Amino acid sequence: MWLMPDVIKDNDNVGLAAQLLDVSEFKIFEQAYRLWFGQVPDLKSTEDFFSNYLRGGIAPYWVRDMSRKVLDKCGRGSCEPEDFGLKRPEGDPETKARGQWYIIMLVIGLSAFFYMVINTPLPPF
Repeated sequence: MWLMPDVIKDNDNVGLAAQLLDVSEFKIFEQAYRLWFGQVPDLKSTEDFFSNYLRGGIAPYWVRDMSRKVLDKCGRGSCEPEDFGLKRPEGDPETKARGQWYIIMLVIGLSAFFYMVINTPLPPF
C-alpha cells in the first residue's frame, strides 16, 4: 500500500466521517452526491461508485469533499448529522406503541414478581 497513500487516506476519511455522523458509508455517498450536484442520485450509479470505492479504495471527488467537511466541522466540536442534510431515523407510531406496551408489561410483571417475593413466608432459621 505504500504506492497509494491517498487511497488509504480516502478510506480512512470516508469511514471516519460515517462513524462521526453515525451513518453508513453508502449513506455518505448518497448525501455527498445530493449536496454536490443538487439532485437525488439514482441507486444504480451510487452502487457503481460505491462498489468501485470498495474494490479500489478511491472515493469520488464529491465524497472526498464531504468527508473533509465533516472531519473539519467535527474537529471544531460541532458535528451533527443535520448539518449535512442527514436526518436521524425516527420510529414509526406502531413501533413506538409496541415499545410502550413492552415497558408497561415489564413494569407490571416485575411488580407482581416483587410482590410475590416480599409476601412469601420464609421458614424460620
